[in-house]
Formats: sequence, structure tokens, C-alpha cells
Amino acid sequence: MSANIERCDAIMAQLVAGGVRDVVLCPGSRCTPLTVAAIRCASLDPHSHFDERGAAYFALGLAKASERPVALVCTSGTAVANFAPAVAEASAGATPLILLTADRPPELLHCGANQAMDQHRYFGSHARWSETLAPDAPVSVAISATATATEFACYERGPVQLNCQFREPFLPEGELPPVASHPTLPLKPPVRGANSATWDQPFVAVGGLPSKRERAAVAQLLAATGWAHICDITSGLPKGAAPSEVPAQILQLGSHFTDKHLVEWLGRCGDRTIVEDVPGCVDATRSARQQLRLDLAAFCEQLVLRHG
Repeated sequence: MSANIERCDAIMAQLVAGGVRDVVLCPGSRCTPLTVAAIRCASLDPHSHFDERGAAYFALGLAKASERPVALVCTSGTAVANFAPAVAEASAGATPLILLTADRPPELLHCGANQAMDQHRYFGSHARWSETLAPDAPVSVAISATATATEFACYERGPVQLNCQFREPFLPEGELPPVASHPTLPLKPPVRGANSATWDQPFVAVGGLPSKRERAAVAQLLAATGWAHICDITSGLPKGAAPSEVPAQILQLGSHFTDKHLVEWLGRCGDRTIVEDVPGCVDATRSARQQLRLDLAAFCEQLVLRHG
């Protein structure tokens, strides 16, 4: 299926954007789309190894020596289990490994199918992050999941697992399509305080604010600037209202929204920046231009000083 190779091409491109330069490949059928995509990615250096346990230790050493995250690919079933010793070592040694484990689709799990086992979050507490990518996941979801995996590997310092489900046929018949160009996501390193961006009368969308300090800082910012805004009920602040036209610039403070209509509206707004101090993707519509991992209260406090 063309969707398989397109999705895997996008995964490899996002890995490169996140600083990955080496990928270690293990033999198998189910991982064919990942293997082919890795080989045809000009910016990756593929390394082939016949044994998963040895391959995982090779990747571990490569990550330590290069001081970069290294990707590791295997097929489905017990092949995944052979990564476990090196994953435990990577977790203890704070070494960034990105495990791309190929998996059977849901209809072939828990039914006695060959080379099928429960691979979802297989490495438990040894993995900094783990998720399963459905066989029909859009390319945008694959890119977002890969960016999140890379962020956790690099900034939470350790192994992560992106479990990729594939249906047959793994590749289209005949020649493969050319590598498609997809936008990649920048990684969001943890930063304390505010950034130096200039905000010119943005429309502010406020999500959940779990702490009193954050609620006070956002309320003070809105009062000091007079910026138009709308707040989700979880913010603890007065709601406000969405404008009749799409704003030129939206500043989203906080991540979680319970208002379905507000989420849908935000998804239609292109130039949106999210500020939230949590790792990983907090954009339910996957449509924001950028996400800044900043101390939200400090960010608001600094903006108040600038507008004072």
C-alpha cells in the first residue's frame, strides 16, 4: 500500500529533523515499510544486523558514542522482546534510543495469529514514552507521534517506543512512489521563563490552568494588555467570546480544552502558537504552527512587564 511507505517516509524525515542520523535495521517482513523508508532516506545512515539483541546493543553504543538519538527497527512478535536488555541499559544510562517496532494490525492480535503478541507499551517503566500508531493513521499523526517520541528520547533522556501497525500488502506493486515532501515539526526543548517573541495584539485562547499561579498570571496578562480572548471552562477564568473572523495571530495558553466547538474553531486557525510546559504534543487538532515548552506563568509575567 502506498499509504504505508508514505507514512514511513514521513517518519524518517521527522527523525532526521529531530537529530537522528543513524538507524539500525533488523530482518523481518512486517517491518518492510520502515526498512525501505530508512534505506531511501538520503540523510540517514542505515546499519543492518542479523540479531535483534545484538542490534539493540549496537544501537546503544552508537547513541553513546555519537551523543545523538539512534533509531532501531524490528519486525513484529518476539523480535521486540529481544530489545529489552538494551532498553533497560538505555533507561539506566539515560541514552536516547527510538524503537520503531513493527506490529500486526488489531484484527490479527489476540487471535492466535503467527508472530503476534501484545507490543503496546511493551517496555513498561523502562521507556520514557510509548505509543502505538494505527495502520490507517494519517501522515500528520505519524509526524506528530515521531516528533513526540524524539523529544522524550532527547529531553527526558532515554529509550522510547513507537509501535507501528501495518497491514499487507506492505508496499505497492511495481515501482515505489518518489519520496513525498512533508512538513516536519521542530523539537521543543524544555525552557524556563519566557521567550523573546513579540506579540502584536494576538487573540488569546486559554485552556486548562491547573495551578493558582498560572490562573493569576493569565488573568493579569489579559487585564494588562486588553487582548481579546476566549477561555475554556477548565481555565477558571471568564469565558469571553470567539471573534467573527479568524484572527491573524492566536496565542494559546494551556493545553486541554473541554469545549468541542472551541477545539474545532482552533483547528481552523492557521497561525496559532501554543505555550505549555509539558513534553509531547498537546494539540488535539495537530494544526498549530508551533508549540513552545515554556513555564506558562513566567511567560505571562514577562509579557505583563513588557506591556507595563
